[in-house]
Amino acid sequence: MALYVCGPTVYDAAHVGHGRTYLYFDLLRRTLEEGGTTVRHIMNITDFEDKVDVRAAELGLTWKQLARQEERRFLSDLRQFGARMPHSTPRASDFVTHMVEVARRLDRTGRIHRQGDSWFYTPPTIPGGGTSPLPATSSSMRFRSPVIR
Repeated sequence: MALYVCGPTVYDAAHVGHGRTYLYFDLLRRTLEEGGTTVRHIMNITDFEDKVDVRAAELGLTWKQLARQEERRFLSDLRQFGARMPHSTPRASDFVTHMVEVARRLDRTGRIHRQGDSWFYTPPTIPGGGTSPLPATSSSMRFRSPVIR
């Protein structure tokens, strides 16, 4: 089984939220492996992104210097927690050419559009897609918030 985990954006130190996420996936992997499942654990490293560039400029570093420094620190933190290391940690910067080609292919579909600094993708419609087979008045569509005391 392949376990793909979206890894950190390496521009600063990891925090407890990062730890929770990656320790959860470590526990999932261990549980699967203990049950006899072979797991190929892949965790990407987002090293090429605006946050990295901005933080690097603040510190007087290149994006690559900062990214490598924070990547090493993050992986060291995982080891200190006793997490099993991913089998592969591909970096986003190694796939920029591929990402540009994917964006060009999407552009040729006519389904992407720009709004401000962002790009949006409109998926194709599926006849009847997005509709509920239940009438809106169905009791199964009613939800009640629990009272917390």
